[in-house]
Amino acid sequence: MIPIAMIIFISIINELAEQSKNGIKPFSKAKEIFFSESTEINKDNISNPIYYDDTSPDENGNYPVIQDYLSVKHHDIISHFSKCDNIFGMYNLEIKAEVSEDNNNARILIKSINDENWKFCIHDGIFTEIS
Repeated sequence: MIPIAMIIFISIINELAEQSKNGIKPFSKAKEIFFSESTEINKDNISNPIYYDDTSPDENGNYPVIQDYLSVKHHDIISHFSKCDNIFGMYNLEIKAEVSEDNNNARILIKSINDENWKFCIHDGIFTEIS
């Protein structure tokens, strides 16, 4: 039997990989992206990128990935992925956005806090192991 934690983890990874096809963007730019003049506001053509909270980098310069937000217009962040300490059986995982210095390239890092060799990234719809 497959543990429920594994199913939830795979679901999260699949969702993040799919969203990463639309980019990994700072949440401070979400309003600008959402309401750009070149985009008609309707559910059929708005991309759903991954947003990261660019107001709070960690000591390595990585950012918390936003799990859920209420409103782009009012910048209402509800929750972050950040550290998953015993949530649904996912022990000591960290999910962060790593952004290049020029802010043109970003990827999602998923790593184990207890095992430095267990590292993965998501970028452009692809989930890969980091060696």
